[in-house]
Amino acid sequence: MKEENLKESNKLPDKIKKILEKGKKIDKEWNNDKNLNSIINDCIIIENNINEIKKIIESIEKYNSNNNDLKIKFTPDDNGVNDFLQVIKKFGGLKKNFKNFHWINNEVNIVSYSKFYHDFHPDIMLGKNTTYSYSLTDGNKNHFVEFSFIKQYYLKSIRIKVTKDECSLKTFKIELIDEKGEKKNIGTFIRKKFSEISDFQEFDINEECKGIKLYLIDNWGKQGGNYILIKNIDFNVCDYEV
Repeated sequence: MKEENLKESNKLPDKIKKILEKGKKIDKEWNNDKNLNSIINDCIIIENNINEIKKIIESIEKYNSNNNDLKIKFTPDDNGVNDFLQVIKKFGGLKKNFKNFHWINNEVNIVSYSKFYHDFHPDIMLGKNTTYSYSLTDGNKNHFVEFSFIKQYYLKSIRIKVTKDECSLKTFKIELIDEKGEKKNIGTFIRKKFSEISDFQEFDINEECKGIKLYLIDNWGKQGGNYILIKNIDFNVCDYEV
């Protein structure tokens, strides 16, 4: 490809630029429920033009794969459009009609877990077992619980509640599990002490998944026993139609 043609190919049509910029807005503002209606409208605009966007992405990737020295790169004048190309690809054409964010726990199943103390089963944290009001691992280091949803959801966040005891959960790691069983590490989090947040503490996820594996790394201290304590856990999910 000649240099002048390469330069010209770096310029996306204004229509597509605007569509991709809407996508950047979706990615940035998804956590803000106040903007949900606007975000949904932008999703629909992108969806209606997704085939055109895909053709552009495919042609760019095909050209780049065949031209090691003259790869197409978007300039800063494109307002970060190149970064959002990856978001478009991740959505795979975007799921349609995001709606009805709500908290679930009863629709969640526990499929595996490490050793928990007698009668303080992890089902307690989902409200499925009322023998006690909280669950306790047997030991205060390196435990896990794997949760499975009844279907694939867009998981916006999780929230966790503990008690005033020092043995309450401190550090944990989250892996997402998709419909094929493949896992994705989301990161490590710290649940604040009961004295700082006595109600639920919420943690953002913003990914699609069929379940999660929660690694319970440690607690805040020895007061209360040699356990990791969790009182409740809920999942904020979004239904969608495809």
